[in-house]
Amino acid sequence: GGGGRAPPPPPPRRNRLRLTRAFVRMERSGETRAAAVISAFIGGIDSRKAKALAESNFRGLPFSALCEADFKAARREAETRADGDALSAHSVRVALGSVDAFVSHAWDDDHVAKYRALSRWAASFKQKHGREPLLWLDKACIDQSDIDNSLRVLPVYLSGCHELLIIAGPCYVDRLWCLIETFTFLCMGGDPSRLCVLLPDSREGEGAH
Repeated sequence: GGGGRAPPPPPPRRNRLRLTRAFVRMERSGETRAAAVISAFIGGIDSRKAKALAESNFRGLPFSALCEADFKAARREAETRADGDALSAHSVRVALGSVDAFVSHAWDDDHVAKYRALSRWAASFKQKHGREPLLWLDKACIDQSDIDNSLRVLPVYLSGCHELLIIAGPCYVDRLWCLIETFTFLCMGGDPSRLCVLLPDSREGEGAH
């Protein structure tokens, strides 16, 4: 989701023609390959290296491992967690394509409203599939010891999820990383049926009565 880090600078002008050609090639390639090409231009990393790096570090988080306070801050553990109980420790290594939903959200939006919107979606998912969903959430699934490289392959992580799940609070459209995630999904030829937008109810927010 839209964290507090600034994205890498855009590619130099001389790369624009290469970028255009790359998008043409994407139409004839798989989603993971397309995402790796996008990573090459957004993050300045070779597309083959981007794919390999993402495959070796891809993780998923069971919904039940989340708590409401986990959505409160991008870089700080929830105060309701015991000392040493990092959210990332609850994520598991999985193969690309094994995660049900990539959660795209803005950290500045109300954490209570976001969590409750996601909870309703998760309950619906469980009713339909008979199991809880496996999520990709930046705070839990990015390698905290190598954040820069993890962000460079973000498009490949997105390609490894069945669905793009947008929690569209008031701040969402103001966060560049959120827009990049949506842009990547569309550039990969994302099927609209795999895009889900949740609208948090502000009346459920932290300051609601």
